[in-house]
Amino acid sequence: MVLLTILFSNLVLSSTQIFAQTASDNERETALRSRQYIELIGSIFSYVENNYVDKLNPELLYEGALKGMLEALNDPYT
Repeated sequence: MVLLTILFSNLVLSSTQIFAQTASDNERETALRSRQYIELIGSIFSYVENNYVDKLNPELLYEGALKGMLEALNDPYT
């Protein structure tokens, strides 16, 4: 579970860093905010993982997070 969290976070963080290297200042700010949100998601996942009473299915949590992100777009075609 922890390995999955680390791999997911590293993938997103590394792609954010690559993007930030070639972007304008405004885009760099956006990338930084994205990185902060990704770190927040990782922190929340770790908190839940360490404090939730029952055994967790990390894939279910990540799929729920991704589904929520897409639903937040409120776009029926996405």
